[in-house]
Amino acid sequence: MNNPVTGLQIKQVAARTGLSEQLIRKWEQRYRAVTPRRMQNGYRVYQEHDVRILMSIAHLVERGIPVRRAVALVTAERGEVFDAASDSSMAVGVQLLQAQENTFRRRREQASEHVSEQMLEFRSHRARILRDNPLHSVLEAMLAAGAVGDLQRLETILQRCFVSEGLRIAVNCVVTPFLQEVGWLWSMGSWSEDQEHLSSLTVRNFLVRLLADLPDVPPDAPVLLASCVPGERHDIMLQVALLEAKRQGWRTLFLGPDPAPGAIERALTRLTPDVLLLSMTTRHEALEGRSVDCGCGEGNDAQTTAGGAESGSGSGSESGSVGAAYPGGVSAAERHESWFEKLNTLAAKMPATEVYLGGPASLVHSCVDGLPHILPLESLADCFDVLSRQTLAGEGPRVH
Repeated sequence: MNNPVTGLQIKQVAARTGLSEQLIRKWEQRYRAVTPRRMQNGYRVYQEHDVRILMSIAHLVERGIPVRRAVALVTAERGEVFDAASDSSMAVGVQLLQAQENTFRRRREQASEHVSEQMLEFRSHRARILRDNPLHSVLEAMLAAGAVGDLQRLETILQRCFVSEGLRIAVNCVVTPFLQEVGWLWSMGSWSEDQEHLSSLTVRNFLVRLLADLPDVPPDAPVLLASCVPGERHDIMLQVALLEAKRQGWRTLFLGPDPAPGAIERALTRLTPDVLLLSMTTRHEALEGRSVDCGCGEGNDAQTTAGGAESGSGSGSESGSVGAAYPGGVSAAERHESWFEKLNTLAAKMPATEVYLGGPASLVHSCVDGLPHILPLESLADCFDVLSRQTLAGEGPRVH
């Protein structure tokens, strides 16, 4: 009789690492994080170096790093998973992990030491916006009204701008830079949380009322179903997308911010819309019901998207810690990834519906990488183009 292969069973590895058996198998199959040997009876056995690799990956994932990136960090330079017999590969991985942690430490130190430089950057950024913006006087008036809490005047200025300039110019030259400015002012401590929240909420409520005031569309009009992803609360730019869609003759349906678990899937199956537009501006913790912003309030960079803004400071009222673990060793990052995988599977069964995810470019691509049935939208302009293309085609969306 041949000697059995010695090693650890998956239950033992799960107990040692704190990861669930399901998650370990997933990391094996999808990312080749470890390569256990097979016994004659088909059971996998793991070695001590497999445990160290899994724990190193989990260490990075808990800090908000995507699994694919974490595996790459705990990997030899040639980009392959650790060789089972190579201690030198493990040494390289440990060095890379240490380098990553040193980078995080330096960034924290630099952030605390250069607040004055950030303020200078903010002032320079603000000067560029005012210099290049043809509606800078409108923007300044809105900021002045928001600063003193004159929300009625803020809404009046916004309404006049939309009437005189139209939706797209008002969004590009006033709404987006206003939200960016509000986010910067809050992050620099110039505005309090209530100033930031009330000003942003006034803009959101105005957009919602504007959408409701548009005339109804025919019952056979194409249908746009829009929603934030579960746990996501920022929806101002999604409101802009809904407004443009209805203006173009779409029938719009909105599930709202932070929909209940399963609500998006059920609505998608029941309503079979022409387009499902999802918004996500926060990192992996969104699906846990807590968020770590990738944007200031609803905007913090010129590259504002259908789901929000490019990376920046977060809103104080909706921040959370990075990488909190779920029961059973499943991190928030993994729960988030699993949700998109399931949605992609459902979208594959519904070729008459196009599914899009809007948000910061880096975040969107990290979510839909390898998921062919969920398409990325990196900007509001991309979103408008999708709506216009399908409206002009007059024959519904293309089949994936």
